[in-house]
Amino acid sequence: MPAAAKIIADYQKKHRCYPSKVAVVFWTTETLRHEGINECTILNLMGIRPKWSKTGRVTGVEAIPVRLLKQPRIDVMVNASGLYRDLFPDKLEFIDDAVRLALRQADIENLIARGTWRLKRKLLAAGTTYAVGLKYVF
Repeated sequence: MPAAAKIIADYQKKHRCYPSKVAVVFWTTETLRHEGINECTILNLMGIRPKWSKTGRVTGVEAIPVRLLKQPRIDVMVNASGLYRDLFPDKLEFIDDAVRLALRQADIENLIARGTWRLKRKLLAAGTTYAVGLKYVF
């Protein structure tokens, strides 16, 4: 069973619903050892997949069609270690592209958008007009 499916199944068994947010930590050693399974898990939870070139290189991201997804787009909080950030900035940019794409999808329940707009309202109500990490959303 893929990691994202296991996370969802375990959560549903205990809570009888989908998780609204999942937290994932990116560690450099784990990424090297498991060849990006955490990154793939995040994409799957958000209902996003990589786009591949004919030569087998990742060229971007695309939304998984609803007929294949069959789950809400689940919000994911990423915590990257400092070494991960320094060694894999391209992976973080790739994940950022995936989050932005997932945020714009309106084809199925989008827990990413719901969480983002809830946070935006909270920050604005507190008098914040700019938030690092959300600058592209506002």
